[in-house]
Amino acid sequence: MQTYRKEEIVQDVRTALDANPRDTALLSAGDVDTLTLDRLIGSKIEEAVRRVHLSAPASLVDGGLPLRGGIHWEELESGWLLLPEDFMRLLVFRMSDWARPVFALSDVSAPSYALTGSPFKALRGTAGRPCAYLVERPEGRALAFYSCKSREATMSEGTYLPHPRFDALGGILICPALYGSTVLTAASLTASALSDGERAEALMAQGRSLMEQA
Repeated sequence: MQTYRKEEIVQDVRTALDANPRDTALLSAGDVDTLTLDRLIGSKIEEAVRRVHLSAPASLVDGGLPLRGGIHWEELESGWLLLPEDFMRLLVFRMSDWARPVFALSDVSAPSYALTGSPFKALRGTAGRPCAYLVERPEGRALAFYSCKSREATMSEGTYLPHPRFDALGGILICPALYGSTVLTAASLTASALSDGERAEALMAQGRSLMEQA
């Protein structure tokens, strides 16, 4: 992931909108000045990053932040890990004795989750066929996994995408391969806010197409 400055993104969104400081044709009301447009664009960037990072295929997502914290063990070598407050999407999670990692967290509404209460380990999830769920615990949101061969196992891989937030210096983390789609999505959200539905739809379609072609 790479840090991009808000001013840089705003300018690129303006270009996507074909609305530079001398061209306010997009502004249907005719009384929205440059500063107001910049603020509007800026207010759409975090949502644009969120939408793109959530929908992007794993092949376009690089980096991510490391999962930290200790493993809390439960019966039959299952366990859980408390997730960070800014957790948005899992990229990869693997215990050291698993045959393969998991790349997404299943929801507790999935039929398979009912099997995690089974007394038979083979039905709950195994080291050869592991599974993980996003669960709510008294301590907060957590990753519950099923299961390991022994409690000697450790987390060998664990990364996630955070909820997008501008830092104190006006920077935001974006996957470089998804930057173009993010700009087009922010432009679409801005056009929608300005009641230009046709342009908003076209820009959103361009953003999806760019992602598919990457």
